[in-house]
Amino acid sequence: MKPHSVKQHLLSGGSFLNLLVLLVNNRFQVSLKYSHRLLYVSFTSLLLYPIHLVELLLYSSKIKKTKLPVDPIFIIGHCRSGTTYLHNLLCQDKQFAFPSTYQCFLPGVFLTGKNFMKKINGKTLPKTRPMDNVEMNPDFPQEEEFGMLSLTPFSYYQTLFFPSSMMYFFKYYALMETPKIKTWENQYKQFIRKVMYNQQAKQLILKNPVNTVRIQHLIKMFPQAKFVYIHRVKEEVLRSTNKLYTDLLRINSFQSISTSELQKNIGHIYDETITQYMKQKQLIPSGQLIELSYHEFITDPFTQTKKIYDKLSLYGHEKASVYFQHYISEQRKYAPNTYNT
Repeated sequence: MKPHSVKQHLLSGGSFLNLLVLLVNNRFQVSLKYSHRLLYVSFTSLLLYPIHLVELLLYSSKIKKTKLPVDPIFIIGHCRSGTTYLHNLLCQDKQFAFPSTYQCFLPGVFLTGKNFMKKINGKTLPKTRPMDNVEMNPDFPQEEEFGMLSLTPFSYYQTLFFPSSMMYFFKYYALMETPKIKTWENQYKQFIRKVMYNQQAKQLILKNPVNTVRIQHLIKMFPQAKFVYIHRVKEEVLRSTNKLYTDLLRINSFQSISTSELQKNIGHIYDETITQYMKQKQLIPSGQLIELSYHEFITDPFTQTKKIYDKLSLYGHEKASVYFQHYISEQRKYAPNTYNT
């Protein structure tokens, strides 16, 4: 198993104030053997803090005025169900915008830092994701949940730092059973407006497995939003998800958690995710949702893109076809590991 640098910690490009809030909320429960991680992310986030303040001063009002000309397209589904491949593929269509890895991992400084900070981000990123062999690049599409994680205390992904509270985070920051739901909504909108700021594309594509259980909130925020749900055989998803958490906790966690407890939590969250999806999808208006099977998608991804455009009444598939075909061809060279996607 390859070692990973502390530089790859998910909070290393985040907000210093948010780090403090996370620590207070979790009662500073940091194991001594992981203290070097906390020291590193404290140093880097503090170093970035002046740039963060400058960015707030220069751009906050402009971002607040930024409008989304069209409600987003949300790619949802339990993690390890093929959401990344689907996201990367659809983002080959140049009419769409998306949060980049650079924007999500340095969410407070990516406007002010521009190319300088992007170079730093590129040097600290691993060549491939720690849980599989998928290539990483600062300009590639990324989950906006990582941006929220670095800026706010309302992300479920903080379970990667404090896994002992995994079920609590799922309840309050995935299912959103929190009295601060309006604060989350405002900060979520602010971040995606920031991504859209100065972009020429008309529509955002957002891929975020956590949004699978947030449909009831998303459809209120974005009534015309469209959803692409991808699903996969449960046993395959659970095996791959166990590996995902094991690898990401190895890099990011401030605590230890037993394998048995982790697997128990993963199983419960999977079941609840599917239950909530089946319940909440009824809130999506007709013509705004398409459901895909992972195995059908991976067998013939190009045909599945055409189905998505037709079902969701998206234009431009023929124009984007050459980009889709090129990306699909390139992905055939990709050698997945045991639990890829």
